[in-house]
Amino acid sequence: MADIDVAYCIAQLRQHLPCVPPMPVGKLKVLHRSRDYEGMVRLIRTAMNIEVRLLVGWVNSGGPEGMAKAPAWIEVPANMPFYGSSEFKMLSIRMFLRKDFLEANTYDKIAIAIAHELSHVVLDSIHHPLCKEEKAVDLTAMLLGFSRLYMSAAQTSRGTLGYLTSSELSAAVRILVPTRFRIMRALSVFVRNFPRPVIATVVALSIWASEKINSKIELHKLLQAEAADLLIPRTINSYMTLVGAQVNFFSLTKTFLVTRPTQLDLASRGRKLRDAACAKHRVKIDAGAAYAYEYRDQTGSLIGRFEVSSCPSLRESPGP
Repeated sequence: MADIDVAYCIAQLRQHLPCVPPMPVGKLKVLHRSRDYEGMVRLIRTAMNIEVRLLVGWVNSGGPEGMAKAPAWIEVPANMPFYGSSEFKMLSIRMFLRKDFLEANTYDKIAIAIAHELSHVVLDSIHHPLCKEEKAVDLTAMLLGFSRLYMSAAQTSRGTLGYLTSSELSAAVRILVPTRFRIMRALSVFVRNFPRPVIATVVALSIWASEKINSKIELHKLLQAEAADLLIPRTINSYMTLVGAQVNFFSLTKTFLVTRPTQLDLASRGRKLRDAACAKHRVKIDAGAAYAYEYRDQTGSLIGRFEVSSCPSLRESPGP
C-alpha cells in the first residue's frame, strides 16, 4: 500500500468532517471488562453520530476476499444514501467482529477496530473522494475522537492494528493529539521501561520544563488564531489561490492552488515570503514557530514547498 501525505489527507478530510472530542475511555473500559462488545459498538456508533440500524455478528472464520485475517469488517451498500438523509437513517448495515480478536485484545484495540469500520460508513455516506483509501479511513477514525487511542494502541509490541505505517501514524499524532497528551504518553512509556531512580530524575526535569511546555502550548494557540483569521479561499493573483491553512504542532502551513504552474517562480516567491514572515512574525519564529508554504496543482499534486523556521539575526546599523 502506497505511502500518503498525512497532512494533506487530514486537511482534505477536515473540510467535510466535524471536530469531535476524544472518546470517553472510561465507559469503554467498563463495557470491555463485562465483555459487552455490543455495548462498545453502540457507544462508538453514538459518539460518531451514525444514525443507522447496525446489526453486529460475531464470527469464528470467513470474511470478504483478501480479509481472512481482518479483525472486523462491515458491509455497506454500493449506492450509499447521503449522510443524515431519511434514506440513510433507514439503512440496516452489518458489521462482523472475530471472536478470537475480541477475546485476545484490550479495550483500546477493539475500539480502534470498531471505529475504523464505522468510519467506512461515514466516508461512503458523504461520498468523499478518499473513501476507498484505507489509510484515510484510519485518519477519519482519528479525527472522529479516536486519535489518542490510535496513539497508544495502534502500534505496540504486541502487533499493529490499522493501515498506517509507523511514520504516518506519528505524523497524524503530531497533528491531531495535543502536546500535553503526547508528553504524558511518552512519560508513561518511559516509566514502564526504566528503574525508579531514573524515573525520579525524569519527573524533576519535567517539572523544570513545565513553563517551557506551557509557552509552547500558547505558541500553538497563537498559530491557530492566526490561521482562523485568514480569509480562505483568497485569490493571490490570476493563477494562484490560497485554499488552506493548517496548524500542525508549532507550524502553520498555507496551501496554494496553482492553475498555471509554469508561471510560478518558487525561488523568487520564497525570498519574498521569507522576508515578509520574518518582518511580521519574528517573535513567534524565534520562539519555535515555523511557517510552511505548499503549492499544489489542480490534481492535488505537490509542485513545491518551502518553510521559514528561522530568521537572520538582527544587527545594529553601523555607525557613521
